[in-house]
Amino acid sequence: MSYISQCIVFLIALLGVVFKSVQTDGKGNVIHSKYQSPILSRYKLPELTKAGKSIVVCLFVAFLISLHTTYQVAKEAKEKEGKAAAQLAELKNQNDLMVKNMEALIKDRNLLGVEVSFKPSSEHWSRIAHACDAIPDPVPGFRYSATTITAERVGEHWSLDFAEIIRKEGTVRPQRDSTSRPSGKPFEEVIQNALIELLITWRTEVITEVSPRGDYPSEVRVSQEEIAYIFRPPLLSLNLSKLKAAPTIAFRGGREDRPSQIRVRSLDDSVTFDQTMNLLWEEKYGDRHIERMMPYAAGPYTLQINFSNLPSQ
Repeated sequence: MSYISQCIVFLIALLGVVFKSVQTDGKGNVIHSKYQSPILSRYKLPELTKAGKSIVVCLFVAFLISLHTTYQVAKEAKEKEGKAAAQLAELKNQNDLMVKNMEALIKDRNLLGVEVSFKPSSEHWSRIAHACDAIPDPVPGFRYSATTITAERVGEHWSLDFAEIIRKEGTVRPQRDSTSRPSGKPFEEVIQNALIELLITWRTEVITEVSPRGDYPSEVRVSQEEIAYIFRPPLLSLNLSKLKAAPTIAFRGGREDRPSQIRVRSLDDSVTFDQTMNLLWEEKYGDRHIERMMPYAAGPYTLQINFSNLPSQ
C-alpha cells in the first residue's frame, strides 16, 4: 500500500513540474520535444526547461530513494518479526519444558500428609479419661477429659492445644502448653494411653508405625469421639506416582485396643481420599519381632483415591 501511495505522490509532483516548466515560443505556443521515439513521438510531449528537467531528474532520484528506503524498512521489519517469532517460540519451548519438569517433580514427590482416625472403645477411653482427670482442672468443674487435645511432636516434646470446654455453667478454653513444662508434663501419660500398637503398610512396601513404646506420629488428636494420628514427611515417605500405581493399605494390630473401623484421609491437595474401612482382624503370627508384637492382621484394602489434581501422565 505504501508503494502505491508513493507512486501517486510522484505522478502528481511530476505533472505539476511538467505543467510549470514547459518551453514556449515567442507567441506562447508550446514547443514539443524533438525526441523521435516511435512510441512517444505521437503523444507530442512538451519540451521542458532546463530547470524543469533538473527537477524531474531530482524527482526520479527521490522517488527511487524513497522506494528503496521503504523496501529496506519493510525488509528489516519482516526480519525483526521473524526474530520475535523465533524468540517467542523459544520462550514457549522453555516454558513447556519448565512445566514438564514441574509436573515430573509433583508426580515424584511424597504425599504431604495423611490422617488415620478411629473411635476408641469404652475401655480404651476409660484409661485416657483417667489420665486426663488426674491433671488439675484448668478451671474448677471443667475437666480436660471434656475437651479435644491436639498434641504436635516438636523434638522430644509435645506442643499442646485444647478445644473449648462447653458446659451450661459457661465456656472455658484451656491455655496452650507443652510437655517440656512442668504444667504440661502430665499430658505425656494421656498421649501414651492414646497410642495403640498399629502398623500400616502402604503398597505392600512402605511402613508407618505407631506404638506407645516410642513410634510417634507427627500429631495426635484425642477426644472421647475420636483418636487421630497425623503423619507428615519424613515420618511418611509415600511416593505419589507409586501410590497411584498400587493404592493399597493393610494393617497390623496388637492384642489390645484394636479398632473395628479406621478412617484414612489425605491431607494433600493433589490427591484426595477419605475412606472408612471395617477391619476384619485375623491372627497371623510370624517369626519377625513386629509380627509377635502385633499378631493381628487386616487387609490389604484398596484405597479409592482421586488423582484428578495431579498432572496427567
